[in-house]
Amino acid sequence: MKEINMIERSYCGSGGCMSCPFSHSNEAEMAQNYGCLPTPQQIVEMKEKSGHNWACHSDETVLCGGFAKYIKRNRPDLNINEGQLISYETWAHEGEAKAIQEANSRELRLAQDEIQRLTKENDGIKQALNKIAVLKPLINNETNTCNLQFVITTAQLALEGETK
Repeated sequence: MKEINMIERSYCGSGGCMSCPFSHSNEAEMAQNYGCLPTPQQIVEMKEKSGHNWACHSDETVLCGGFAKYIKRNRPDLNINEGQLISYETWAHEGEAKAIQEANSRELRLAQDEIQRLTKENDGIKQALNKIAVLKPLINNETNTCNLQFVITTAQLALEGETK
């Protein structure tokens, strides 16, 4: 069972640490002045240029709550539901460009996985259509034949639309 550590809540209300850039705390400003943490403006600029979101630096698997709150209030034109997470660790150790590249790579991998899933799904639909086509001559009721033909035609049109 994972141990849950209680952490002091930030001023930004995100539930993160006191050094969250969006908390505007002394700790955050000190870390930003040392270059250890980006400013809120730098984080928003990364979102603008890459489409990706700032990850919580305490838990990089989740969106930074302060960032999310700021975007919802001040920049509703930026969609926090789109894009991957930009890693604080990568940003701090390898720079902004590498952190954005890492998020781009993650997004590309997810897109490739989705393409593979859809391809398999389409192959399954094609196999089902072939089986239906084999059964079609066995159906002697005109109504059932008409309904079956409608299903086949609709599915084929859907498949053609997805490949275009």
